[in-house]
Amino acid sequence: MNLLSCIVGFACAIEICLAGQQSLTPIIEASEVQCFYIEVTNTNYTFIHLYYQVLSGGDYDIRLYVLDPNENFIIEDERTTENSHRIPLRGLGTYQFCFDNSFSYQTAKMVYILFNMFVSDSEEVSEEITTIDVHNIIEGMDMTVGNMKDRLTKMRKRLMTAENFMRSGRIHEKQDRAFLDSKLRHVNFWSMFNSAAIIVIGALQIFLIRSLFEERSRIGKFLRR
Repeated sequence: MNLLSCIVGFACAIEICLAGQQSLTPIIEASEVQCFYIEVTNTNYTFIHLYYQVLSGGDYDIRLYVLDPNENFIIEDERTTENSHRIPLRGLGTYQFCFDNSFSYQTAKMVYILFNMFVSDSEEVSEEITTIDVHNIIEGMDMTVGNMKDRLTKMRKRLMTAENFMRSGRIHEKQDRAFLDSKLRHVNFWSMFNSAAIIVIGALQIFLIRSLFEERSRIGKFLRR
């Protein structure tokens, strides 16, 4: 951790909602590191799913460091554009997620980050669901608790698949928009430069032509030689 603290230029703490997921799109400035923290206080959580993608900036790459509550490195990604990790929890405490752009001297990076906390491989934590009295809901219905749970699990998986598909579309839309905005700035700059050059050259040509017809003009005399 001492080595990491030496290179951190900027640290940012966020509170992740433990009953669901959290996404954000920070801008990592050049030569800086931003760290995000997740406080795990419930022993029921088994792992964190992390997904990130660089949307704009330079070569679309970023470094990632993940540390456990004992400040041991869990994950180290070297200059990656996009990746996802299933991070097993090693106990209660604060987990650190640091995005390192210190290798870039001029270009900031926009990064899409998604955190999910899970109890098992197939069930995401939801405090709202755990507060429901299942026995009262299914009372009088010709259905067992197991069948109800299976159907709800299948429905939840389908909804999560649809949500991931929509999220992937939004991410690519953001990346395409950032790319188009960058190209638009270049087009506008060079269009203005070319327009200014045409105006200057046209004015210079008019001045030279007029000088040819003026007898007292020194430039005209020089051009007529």
